[in-house]
Amino acid sequence: MKQIGALPAQRLAALDETAIAIRAPLAGETVTMGGTYVKLSEVALEQAPRVAPPVLTGTTGPKGLAVAGRHADGSLLPKAPGRRS
Repeated sequence: MKQIGALPAQRLAALDETAIAIRAPLAGETVTMGGTYVKLSEVALEQAPRVAPPVLTGTTGPKGLAVAGRHADGSLLPKAPGRRS
């Protein structure tokens, strides 16, 4: 995100707001929120899926994983540099 100039000042707050904003429409809900990073006004999917797909976050560290635990179904963890799978 830094490379494209979109790095939020508070990445965990941005992750928290984004996860909420994504999960609600997938569940067929209409979302209005005025967060610091995500601002939506009556956003809904025209055709929400019958079964909402899992929401995964890509994050690291205990605080990031805590946010993921509150709002996501799972997390994608980066591979440690220099380690082989």
